Amino acid sequence: VVLLTGDNAAIARRIAHEVGVDEFHAELLPQGKVAIVQQLQNKGHKVAMVGDGINDAPVLTAADVGIALGGIGTDITVDAADIVLMTDDLSKLPEAIDVCRRTLKTIRQNLQWFAIGVNTAGVLASVAGVLKPVGAAVMHQFASLLVVLNSLRLLAYRTEGKLHLWLSRGREIWHRFELWASNSAAKSKAWFERNRRGAIVGAVASVFAIWLLSGIYIINPNEVAVVQLFGRTIAEDVPSGIHYRLPPPLTKLTKIRKHDLRRVEIGFRTFPISKHLREPFAYEWNFPHQFGRYRKLPEESLMVTGDENLVSVNAVVHYRISDTTDFLFRVKDADELVRVVGESAAREIVAQLPSDAILVSERQMVESAVKARTQQILSSYRTGIEVVAFRLQDVHPPLEVVDAFRKVASAFEQKLAMVNQAEAYRNEQIPLAKGKASAQIESAKAYKIRRSVRAFGEAQRFVMLAEVYRNFPEVTRVRLYLEAIEQALAGKPKIIMDARKLGRRQMLFVEEKGFSLTLAETLQNLMQQSQQQQQEKFVPQH
Repeated sequence: VVLLTGDNAAIARRIAHEVGVDEFHAELLPQGKVAIVQQLQNKGHKVAMVGDGINDAPVLTAADVGIALGGIGTDITVDAADIVLMTDDLSKLPEAIDVCRRTLKTIRQNLQWFAIGVNTAGVLASVAGVLKPVGAAVMHQFASLLVVLNSLRLLAYRTEGKLHLWLSRGREIWHRFELWASNSAAKSKAWFERNRRGAIVGAVASVFAIWLLSGIYIINPNEVAVVQLFGRTIAEDVPSGIHYRLPPPLTKLTKIRKHDLRRVEIGFRTFPISKHLREPFAYEWNFPHQFGRYRKLPEESLMVTGDENLVSVNAVVHYRISDTTDFLFRVKDADELVRVVGESAAREIVAQLPSDAILVSERQMVESAVKARTQQILSSYRTGIEVVAFRLQDVHPPLEVVDAFRKVASAFEQKLAMVNQAEAYRNEQIPLAKGKASAQIESAKAYKIRRSVRAFGEAQRFVMLAEVYRNFPEVTRVRLYLEAIEQALAGKPKIIMDARKLGRRQMLFVEEKGFSLTLAETLQNLMQQSQQQQQEKFVPQH
């Protein structure tokens, strides 16, 4: 510690004695102070100068570290200094030096452990294939977080409380660790100096053994692997299990899930469902699909048919890997390649067919043709891809012609409905007519049989009546007479009297409203007629 002052030597000596400074220089001008600082620097010292007056500004600039007292210092002194003590208390200077040293130590820790150490470990892990891109991003951000947390320890410097106590304990533990590490490093260095040759041979042997053991690799049950030696394939479709190969960089191992069924969408894309994704009420072919997990791509789906109409085709291609080597080393983006080839094949097949065939009747034929054409193109490229299926998800007219298409579809539906009704009427009426014809034929046959039997019966009856008439002619005449009267006077009330009692046969006709003569007159007339008949010859009256 050196005291530089512009005051006289007596005051400088007394102050130096009181504060315990062995060396002092008095009655100095600003350039004198600068000269002394430069002398100390020339001797190899790092000089920190503390000043407060305007005369101290040049020396603060010349020193390696300029420290100004902010409480009593002038503005020019504060501007020239590197560090400003916010009070005029010099007892804060050791604390300031301690803070600076801790700050530099923290910076070195951040650089060595986190900026260099963690990133180096991440690079080595990435080269070994252990650390993937997502893990590397997380590791990088975690390293940055550690830098921030390590730097935040300076905020709790010389503060009272639980946090300061906890940090103090942590610093004590870290100090012990550093002491142990330094001791271990010293012992290791001493041992290495004594056993330099054996240590080098052991280290080389260990590295070589680790390098040889790095050739052991594991293949999961659902994977296969391809092994290359200096870029040339020496093993293809290595099955699951534990295997050994020459360590890298002599050989290169590539794993792939060969038997997985992969899916490519043409004309649309589906996105995973999330809480921020708004869904439509319904997914219909005439819906624009401007939001939701299902998005249309008109530039892919719109195609021209053979009859020069436009259709929107949405399809899905399913494929799997057939040749692992060709797939790995000839194809960069398999999904995009299958999508482009499938779209090209679909446009080629659709351009050969009318729109009705694509929309309605020949969809299965279109799927088979597009699948075969896609497989043909991919095989010609030697992509190692097998097309499992091509499926049309949705085929419909463009949205711009939806209204006109609906009218055409409605008319077509009406036509089909009328045709169906006519066919149903025909199918109903023809069997009905056939049934009626059969019924009439059977009725005629029955009528024929009934008439024949009836005629035969009447003939028999006539024969029997003729026989009876021959045997009883009087009875027959009376019966015939009564039947004739009955038929001639049908519906009229009639009274028949026995001629054996009255002497003659007489019929009395009565009006519907009642007798036209009294009963006595009637009986008298009947008696007179009976007497006359006894005198005359009996003649039947008709």
